[in-house]
Amino acid sequence: MLNRIIRDNKKIFKNTKIIYRLHPQDKNLKVTKKLDHLENVLIDQTVFSDKKKAYFKNDTNLIKKNFIPLVSNAKFLTGGVSSVLIESLILNKSYLVIAFNNNIDEFFTPGRAYEKLDHYEGLEKVDNVNISLNENQYEKMVIKMFKQKKKQIKYS
Repeated sequence: MLNRIIRDNKKIFKNTKIIYRLHPQDKNLKVTKKLDHLENVLIDQTVFSDKKKAYFKNDTNLIKKNFIPLVSNAKFLTGGVSSVLIESLILNKSYLVIAFNNNIDEFFTPGRAYEKLDHYEGLEKVDNVNISLNENQYEKMVIKMFKQKKKQIKYS
C-alpha cells in the first residue's frame, strides 16, 4: 500500500524509498521475496547478518543492526503499535500508527489490537503520534506527514 502511494504521487515523493525492516527475531527470507517486485521498497538486510545469535541473547542487537541510524535518518516511521513507536519518539521522529484491519489475519490485526488492548489507550494524545483508522485516511496522512517540515536534530 505504501509503495502504491509513493508510485501514484511521484511529484510529491520523487525518489523516496521505503526501508522495510523485519523484526530482528523474524529472519524469514520468504517475506522479503514477496516484496522484491515493489520498486520503492528497500529491504534492510542487516537483520539477516547475525543468524547465529539468538535475538534476546544479544544486548547490542539493535545498534549492531543499523537500527538507530535508520530511525534517526527517516522522515517518519509507520507501522503497528510496537516498541519501534517508542524508539521513534525517543529520536524525535513522528510515527504513523496503522490502526485499521487487514485481510491477512482475522484475529491479529492492527485495528483490533488498537481497539482492544488497554495499553494503547490515550496514544492519540502523544505528540508526534498520528493514528490512521482506515486506508483512505492512511494515504492522506502519509502525504501530509511527508510534506511536513520538521527541525532536524543532530545525533552524535
